[in-house]
This record gives sequence, structure tokens and C-alpha cells, in this order.
Amino acid sequence: MKNESLEQTKVQVEIPDNNEAFIVDGFAEAYEKFLGDNPSKRPQQDSSGALLGGVGGVVMLFGISSTLFGFGTATGAKVATGIGTLILFFGLKLLNDARGVSPEQFLLDEYDLVAQGGVPIEGAFSVKYQADSTFLVKF
Repeated sequence: MKNESLEQTKVQVEIPDNNEAFIVDGFAEAYEKFLGDNPSKRPQQDSSGALLGGVGGVVMLFGISSTLFGFGTATGAKVATGIGTLILFFGLKLLNDARGVSPEQFLLDEYDLVAQGGVPIEGAFSVKYQADSTFLVKF
């Protein structure tokens, strides 16, 4: 029931044939309002997650290689592997959080995209945000 009520509130947008641009009226304003209401969803150019993930990966690999090749103690190698894995996953989480919600993802989540004539779209397709409420569709 809950999904049905969400589907009914979506704005229906007819998309054109392959490789044609289309404009979604009011999209830019709706997307900016969404980002204003949810600042953590704004895409960010932050490399700290990648750096932390890289450090975690190196520490984890050091622990694994110490276990395999017998460097140091077995306990130390296990601890290094565990800590490296935790750092790696934390870095990946930061990297994922920095992605935010792209204009394409917002369009797919908040709008009901249909083919010409209101026919539901079957098969795979992709949309690419051009600028200022304009998208390009590829089937």
C-alpha cells in the first residue's frame, strides 16, 4: 500500500526516442530544494575516503602477507589485518557518502519515466544530466 501511494505522487515524464534530449519542467528547482532540505545528499569532491581506504588496504595487505610469509607474530598479523580491514571499510563508507544523490538518481527516484504515449518503458535505458533540467536518454 505504501509503495502505491508513493507511485501516485510521482510526476509522469514522457521520454523521447534514443539519443534525444528532453526537458523535465521544474526539475532544477525540485533538485535544489531536495539538496537544500538534505545537505548531506549533495555530491562532494572529497578524497579523504579514498585516501583512508587506500591506507586501510595497505595495512590489511601487510597483515595478510605477514601471516602468509611468517613475518612477525601471528597475533600481530591478525591484528594488522583486522585493523586494516576496518579502516578500509570506513574509507569506503566515506567515499560512498560523498557521492550523494546525482541528478540522474533523483530523476529516477522522484519521477515516473514513460515512453511516448504513456507506455511503461521495458528494457534497460540510461539517462544523463546535461544541464538546466535537460537530460539525454539512451536505450
